[in-house]
Amino acid sequence: MSAIAMAESLLKSGNVAGAMSILKESADPGLERDLLLARCAMRLGDAAVAMKALSAVLAVNPAHVEAAASLGTLYVKQGWLDKAEAHYSKFLKKTEDDRMRVDLALIMWKRNQHTRALQELGRVIARNPTHYTALLQRAFLLLMQGRQEESAADLRILIREAPERNEAWGVLGTAEFGCGNFDAAAYCLREACRRNPADTRFLHSLVLSLTMCGHIEEARSATARLRELDPVRWQEMHDSTSKSRLPGSCDEIDPRPVFLISAHQEQQECNWAHRQAFEDVFRDLIANPGISDPTRLSHTSGIVPLTLAERLRLAHLAAEAAAAGSRPFAHVPAPSPERLRIGYILPHLGEHVVAKILRGFLAAHDPAAVDTHVIAVRQLESDLKSGMVERYAAIPGVKCLDFSPLEDEAAAARIHDLRLDVLVDLGVYNDGARPGILARRPAPVQVSFLGAPFTSGADWMDYIITDAQVSLEELGWCTEAEARMPGSYFTYGHDDAEPPAVPPRTYFGLPEAAFLYSALNSPYKIDPADFACWMRILAATPGSFLLFKDEKKVAANLRAEAARLGMDPARLLFLPRVSDQDYLLRQGAPDLFLDARQYGAHTTMAESLWMGVPALSCRGDAFQNRVGASLLASCGLDELIMPDLATYEATAIALFHDRDRLLRLKTHLLQSRLQAAPFDMPGQARHMEAAFRHMRDRFAAGLSPASFNIGELSGQP
Repeated sequence: MSAIAMAESLLKSGNVAGAMSILKESADPGLERDLLLARCAMRLGDAAVAMKALSAVLAVNPAHVEAAASLGTLYVKQGWLDKAEAHYSKFLKKTEDDRMRVDLALIMWKRNQHTRALQELGRVIARNPTHYTALLQRAFLLLMQGRQEESAADLRILIREAPERNEAWGVLGTAEFGCGNFDAAAYCLREACRRNPADTRFLHSLVLSLTMCGHIEEARSATARLRELDPVRWQEMHDSTSKSRLPGSCDEIDPRPVFLISAHQEQQECNWAHRQAFEDVFRDLIANPGISDPTRLSHTSGIVPLTLAERLRLAHLAAEAAAAGSRPFAHVPAPSPERLRIGYILPHLGEHVVAKILRGFLAAHDPAAVDTHVIAVRQLESDLKSGMVERYAAIPGVKCLDFSPLEDEAAAARIHDLRLDVLVDLGVYNDGARPGILARRPAPVQVSFLGAPFTSGADWMDYIITDAQVSLEELGWCTEAEARMPGSYFTYGHDDAEPPAVPPRTYFGLPEAAFLYSALNSPYKIDPADFACWMRILAATPGSFLLFKDEKKVAANLRAEAARLGMDPARLLFLPRVSDQDYLLRQGAPDLFLDARQYGAHTTMAESLWMGVPALSCRGDAFQNRVGASLLASCGLDELIMPDLATYEATAIALFHDRDRLLRLKTHLLQSRLQAAPFDMPGQARHMEAAFRHMRDRFAAGLSPASFNIGELSGQP
């Protein structure tokens, strides 16, 4: 037997060292011997011997693909990227080889020549559209560039052509996750984990995908497997979800609040793929809060159709969480001063809707009656750049304070030092509010107003400002005493004595002669039933259009849903962001505003009414879906308050066909809005001052908070 044959036999049996020894002692040099020697040396990690042998092979046969590819691989392993690139480039000029071109592409990527790397892979794929390695590597590189859609397209080809191969499943799952296709991601990642249970990269991604889809129990099971197989990755996930847990809670990972964050983002984009799961998980978190922080659910709760019992339970849970560990200040009843000291807590004193609409109201306060303090408790960088602080500070008699850097206890102490008579909270649990401050009761009388259309559920909140429309008939719907404003509780602090003139529709790029319905509410408030109703309205009103805010992925999602429902997507018009002044002017362009049913418009409807556009609203079963009724009733437009969605739909269609009736409503609104409560800042301020006096006097007399009608204090109904 020849030396080469003996070496091959030993190599096949696993005796690499023996095979290499025979080849080194062989007196028969040649291409076959050098190639076999290189293979042995590479397996033994002897790069010098391997490179010498491969170079000898290429000296005899410069077109030898295996030798050239192996030599390039050794250069890369040694970190000689320049040499490897030169070697591959020289070889490929003479001999085309897909494997070597893929290797050249990876070298270019390592050298940050990303465009050239993708071009080289593209050349391979152009010759062979299903080349597995080239497609897989291009998918990896595209994914690293954040080009998930393109990456996913390559990976789908791989799985279609070679479903039995494992590598592409997990990477496609990762790409689909990056595209927001969570259901598709979960499908692929399940398959990847089934094929390779030990690969915790994909198990980690599977947990996230299942969570985003609302598959809560399966996500819990996958999380337990991750903790067992890869405690480090589990800990990273645990740390990343800590904000959704109550302080001091156990070390479990609860996928439910993580899902709700994702699902709420989907609602903001009008993506209703997981809408039912969103509602189900939300209710489950109320019934079984576990380790989750319920204060984070309250703002989101408006878009979920909860029962009164569920809303009250959520409020109580949020209040308990906010008050945990707090030590309330004690307040001894004392006579009311002649001039009340009033504090208003704003979550953000900046480009926030409450800050914008409240300024005119505060400016209308009587400095002889109240000493007004505005307290910011969470300032963002954008707030500080907005100029709102300066505009508030310019209001006569208003003192602006920024306690945002302080922890709850310190902020509460600073507010307590102000010796306020009444503290008004404009956030409660919404928009970055700090309920832990109010839970320490820094003032003897504490009031919820304007920013939170729900009960606090807290014994440290004494009153909630309501009116006859938003107040629910059911006793016990709120834990506070109600202070009911005459007309409307809502306050829209505008800058002009009269509404500005509405420019021609062409100013906003809108059709001048068409009938325009408006759904310019915040897109997250739209639910599938609303949208289906609106599409039926469009179907029954030829030539009409429906206006939406163009935010994030809203336009694409709603156009797709319209097409699914059989409506031409061109009937939906999406308006981009404009300046504050143009935004208000634009509210006057439509013919009729359509309110959302579950979480109605508040400021947006006030803006539309102020600009002379009638609105249609369903009076619902919770504070947040009765604000439209409050605004309409205050303008004398009770006939536009609908009892149910069917009547709402029929009326929206009827007003399209009966333009005389619509003109009559609009003409009435143009006059009534000037005296309507939400826009009467001096009137609203006087009512609130009377309410504050009544609340403070009850405290002075040692009486508990009790509901009352503010108008009766001055002889109004």
